[in-house]
Amino acid sequence: MCGISGIVGRDLDSVFLVLKILEKYVGSKGYFQYSISRNVDEKDAIKGFGTGFMWTNERRKIRRVKRNMLIEGFDSYIVERCYNFRFFVGHTRWPSKWAPIGDARFTHPFSDCTNNIFVVHNGGFANYVKEYKRLKSSGHRFESEYDDSIVDSEIIPHLIEEKLKDREIDKDNVVNSVRFTLRKLVELSADGKPGNFAVLINNFPYVVLAQEKMTSGSRFKIWRKNENILFSTYKTISEAKEGLQYQPDLNIDKFVEMNKRIDEKMEELGYKPFKIMNPGEVILISEDKKIETYYVR
Repeated sequence: MCGISGIVGRDLDSVFLVLKILEKYVGSKGYFQYSISRNVDEKDAIKGFGTGFMWTNERRKIRRVKRNMLIEGFDSYIVERCYNFRFFVGHTRWPSKWAPIGDARFTHPFSDCTNNIFVVHNGGFANYVKEYKRLKSSGHRFESEYDDSIVDSEIIPHLIEEKLKDREIDKDNVVNSVRFTLRKLVELSADGKPGNFAVLINNFPYVVLAQEKMTSGSRFKIWRKNENILFSTYKTISEAKEGLQYQPDLNIDKFVEMNKRIDEKMEELGYKPFKIMNPGEVILISEDKKIETYYVR
């Protein structure tokens, strides 16, 4: 279970808003309760957090940083390194019994073999092992590899890489590669609900948002304010309630609280809601804030 937030624009203050949203996401989730419910000892839970960021600089090159830590402590790092950015995307994950404690390589963003494609993902797909081994046998390398397994999310940039191989990095090819990947993730998900992800690609003047269903009801919500666009994972409560049959420990009250906190913060800062993404949608947001919607089905 993860949280994603990002900004399109060059306003450094909005970057700190992304951090604040991720902090609210973690606080609303009740991380120690969640950790214990997933069989992570309370004393180790704080060590299992992972936070990462990726951004595109003025030369359209992607930079990233990720740490095995909470969001606190990133402010000074970002002030020193993140300037003249075009896109900025943050991700946080909660402690899990499936990822060894204390290692940032299990934290998003993940990249492909060429370090050109970077992805943050919110969700999961249990049946990924066969696809991981196929990719590995064809020469792909995985940062999170541990005990003959990986973090499921890491196959996403490699699937996109495979589909884009020997093709020009343009809108049509990128959208088609993301569509293909989203369909594949639905196949690999036990309940057909693999979640959502965001993509940055070197020298590609867009951020890509891809949305499918998720057991916990997570969707991308997009807000606009003057020259800025902000997006964040946001809970669709009706879908989350449906997910109780698969994850009975989901805390719906916490999801409602998280939505309320995010909405209040955005309204306070003058951001207006633009769209909540639907399953099967792929959205491209350009450097000049144009939004284009494509469909998987």
